[in-house]
Amino acid sequence: MHLLSGNPICKNSNAQNASKYCGPEKDKAVQDLTSSTVCHVQSCPFDDFYEYAPNSPVPCYCAAPLRIGYRLKSPSFSYFSPYRSSFEHYITDSLKLHLYQLSVDSVAWEEGPRLRMYLKLFPSYNDSRSNVFNVSEVRRISGQFTSWRFPRTDFFGPYELLNFTLRGPYENCKFLKLNTL
Repeated sequence: MHLLSGNPICKNSNAQNASKYCGPEKDKAVQDLTSSTVCHVQSCPFDDFYEYAPNSPVPCYCAAPLRIGYRLKSPSFSYFSPYRSSFEHYITDSLKLHLYQLSVDSVAWEEGPRLRMYLKLFPSYNDSRSNVFNVSEVRRISGQFTSWRFPRTDFFGPYELLNFTLRGPYENCKFLKLNTL
């Protein structure tokens, strides 16, 4: 885990072990391309609920995410920010997805204490340039959430699936209509 990633000291440090705590330096060419690329919202098909995958290694990758309401019931922390990266790794490793395929859209503490969040899972960018999950992948991912088959972790605690919303290209996946859980 890169505890200082994003910290200004990582940008200005010549310390010997900086990469150990800050993470590897990004390729300058990729960084320049990413920072100079402007993704126009109107380029994604809005009526099919497509949007840009915010963490995609490919700039302006437009895809249809799966939307998931998720709540940690008894997390072992009271401040999420330092553990966000660990949580993202936990979810993507459990689902066998790339880290860039997950976007934690919002996070809010509720009484309990409980941590409510909305997750968006984006299809992988690959050579076939598919912008949607195929039906078997939707079934696999939803099955993972609905059967509570995530590896047990006392740190993040048990979770509740609040909703698994199927919009746009996923609306015909009637076998998974879980919008009202």
